[in-house]
Formats: sequence, C-alpha cells, structure tokens
Amino acid sequence: MPFFRFQKSYSPLTICNTRSGTLLPAKIAEQMTEQGLARPDTNWFLIRLLDVPVLERAAVISAELSRYVVDLAWSHANQGGDRAGQRVVPLQTAAGEPIYQNDKVPTEADVACRVEQYYVPFHEQLAAELRRQVEQFGHSLLVDAYSTSDPAATDIQFRHCDDAGLREWLDRWSESEGCNHSVGFASDPPTSEVIKRHGAIAGVRWLQIDLNEKNYVDSFDGEFDFDDGRELIKTIESLMISLTYWAEHQPKV
Repeated sequence: MPFFRFQKSYSPLTICNTRSGTLLPAKIAEQMTEQGLARPDTNWFLIRLLDVPVLERAAVISAELSRYVVDLAWSHANQGGDRAGQRVVPLQTAAGEPIYQNDKVPTEADVACRVEQYYVPFHEQLAAELRRQVEQFGHSLLVDAYSTSDPAATDIQFRHCDDAGLREWLDRWSESEGCNHSVGFASDPPTSEVIKRHGAIAGVRWLQIDLNEKNYVDSFDGEFDFDDGRELIKTIESLMISLTYWAEHQPKV
C-alpha cells in the first residue's frame, strides 16, 4: 500500500498536503471503532483541487494514509493531550468519539512503529526535496496546504507567510482578475510540523494555505461539488501560476 505520493520538481516550488489521505491498512482498520471507520477527519478532496496543470513543474508530496493512522502535520515528539489532532496517532475523532476499540488502543510501541514506518519517510523525502531545490535554484518555496470547514472563514486563507515580498505579491494577486474568491491573511504562529521542521531549512521560504470546504464539498452528501469546485479550481490555478512565477524569479537566499 503506497502511503504517500511524491513528484519531483523542475522549479523551486513544493506543495505539501499531509491530511487528505483516507487509506487504512487492514490490520489497523480491524482495531478501529465504527466511528473511526465511518468518515475520518480529513481534508476532503484537497488533492483534487491542487491537481492543476501548472503544478506539473512543482514538487508535490501528499499523504495517502488517513491521519488516524499517523498525523504527519503533528510532531511525533509530543504525545500529550487527548484531542484529535493533538497527537501523532490520534485516539479520538474531532467529535470526541473513540477511534479504537477499548482493548486495541495503540501502545507506545505501536506508535513508535508507525512513526518509523510512515512518518519518518514522508518527512525525510520532503526535507531531501527542499534541500535539492535550494542547491539547484538557490532557494525553495514550501506551500503547506490544508482545508477548513469553518463557514465563517474566507474562501482562501494565507497563514504563516514568512516573506514580506511574498505577502505583498499575494496582496496584489488577491486583487487581480484571476482571484474570484474571498481572501484572508493571518499571522498567528505556525503549528504545523511541516513548517516548523522544514521551514527551518536554510534557503526555504514558506506559506500555509487553508481552503474553505464550503466552496467544493456538497453540504448534503459530503461529496465533491463539481459546479462550485470548478470555480475554485480556476482561482487556485491562477494562484499557483502566480506562486510559481514568484518562486522562479526570486533571488537566491
């Protein structure tokens, strides 16, 4: 079973997607509750939105496994707390329901095994690609992509942008004809392990993007909304063209 997808780049741009996977290894699925198997907390259909032609030049790394198996966006060094998303192997759903049967909760040894088997290879591959881009191009732009189900959030939220020039560039893009959706900017400290770990690599600039699911997930059946999704894809394609241009025309760090 493949547990992540990787595409090497021909430009200094990397798209990372840690939470859109849905696959469950059979042995792990046997340990789960009905709630854990029903509909995993995931970034639904995000990879479909990001599958735009311009990204054929970018590096793309995305999870195939469900975050219930291992949450690649969370630090494996911290297992404190019980809320979903607060640990590398979550034990509860976002609604507070148990993911695992009472006698089949993952042990510390199980967690360590999953970290070694799934978590470490993903982050090692991402780090290797970013370092290769820095060596080849002089710098790299890491885009960490997520989705949100918050109905009050803007359609596209830019978070944790560490470069003032990129922030100005995104401001101009948000006012361009290619942007047909509401855009917001936030400056709260990064929580994703992707940014905290790999944004520290010399020569790497970074940006987190949150896409609002109300624009592409059908509220009745939870499936992909082709009509609204098609419109968002047009805006995302414009954004990725803009980010690719910015990344390819920046001076070395």
